[in-house]
Amino acid sequence: MLFKKSNTTQSESSDGSNVKKPSRKGNAHYLTAKESREIAKSNARAMREYEKKKRVKNVDESVYTCQMQDENNIVEFDDLHTYFFTDAGVSKAVDGVTFSIPKGATVGVVGESGCGKSVTSLSLMQLVQAPQGQIVGGSIRFNLGDKAYDITKMPMSEMQKIRGKQIAMIFQEPMTSLNPVFRIGYQIDEMILLHTGCTKEEAKARSIEMLKLVGIAAPERVYRCYPHELSGGMRQRVMIAIALSCNPRLIIADEPTTALDVTIQAQILDLLREIKDKIDGSIMLITHDLGVIAEMADYVVVMYAGRVIEAGTTEEIFHNPLHPYTIGLQKSKPVVKRKVERLYNIPGQVPNPIDMPDYCYFKERCDRCIEKCNGEYPHFIQVSPTHRVSCYLYEGQENKGGNADE
Repeated sequence: MLFKKSNTTQSESSDGSNVKKPSRKGNAHYLTAKESREIAKSNARAMREYEKKKRVKNVDESVYTCQMQDENNIVEFDDLHTYFFTDAGVSKAVDGVTFSIPKGATVGVVGESGCGKSVTSLSLMQLVQAPQGQIVGGSIRFNLGDKAYDITKMPMSEMQKIRGKQIAMIFQEPMTSLNPVFRIGYQIDEMILLHTGCTKEEAKARSIEMLKLVGIAAPERVYRCYPHELSGGMRQRVMIAIALSCNPRLIIADEPTTALDVTIQAQILDLLREIKDKIDGSIMLITHDLGVIAEMADYVVVMYAGRVIEAGTTEEIFHNPLHPYTIGLQKSKPVVKRKVERLYNIPGQVPNPIDMPDYCYFKERCDRCIEKCNGEYPHFIQVSPTHRVSCYLYEGQENKGGNADE
């Protein structure tokens, strides 16, 4: 019996545990039944170990307390690895992501579908689909002001205390995020009651206040409505109200305008920008839309195949893109008053996340390859204090005063 997937062998993950890695031996497109069983056994062992770590109770706070590299950052992702243990092998959805989100700033994370944007944000929230999805290495340092926590080491019971209160997420599709059998007011009240300890009357007053803040007319009526009674734009405003109800230090906005028409998109973006200034918080904005990034973000992180390939300020990424993939993304965006027969598209396919190559992941699609691209994966080159790129084309152009983690 054969399965149309990649052959695998035993290898070691970033944290030292054994995971199944695709092999180059034999037929590269199939797994035998025996190999499939071996993968299942290996995955089961690994998943049990990771789940056991997360469910440990009475963990001393010193275990997950850490020190921020820069106190001006609200979050620091440091060599984050998040894998999915599948029947075909281990999928490296996030494979060594490193970047920071400064206090009071908006950081846009951009890249094509499947590049690891959403999985990175779900790792920060500890909402990766378990037991198949697990954070297997790296750290996520979150700044609470007087102390900092490493999210990857926090037990689930402690994470629930800051999820929603300190870190809030606006999900991509509000209709699937809101519970269809509960009224809007109940769902906002739940968040407030869970984290503030106020009375039901105070929670209701706060909920109506939040509905007013996000620009919903007749908030008392909407408070009593069910999700299906609201339009898409109103449901997204409700999601924002829920996210902001406890004044979080960080808001994660995962494609917040994807399902909305252009007029409503503009209103939601204006609302996010206005509210960020009111609560003096930070935003991690995940989107495919380069126009949204240009309008909203202070810093931009470009991801490809589970890794950050370029990062810098919005001006640097849009006016001086360096990585061939970043340049390709910008060329594929339609421009007003420019007539073209066909929009540019980057040729080729993203490599299989279960069988990632040792060299640059973009090599097979790149039109500017050099001989060195056949070697190991390129390291980051700091071309300015705020701009870094993972590409051999810019070796020798390092800015000696730069900080690779900015």
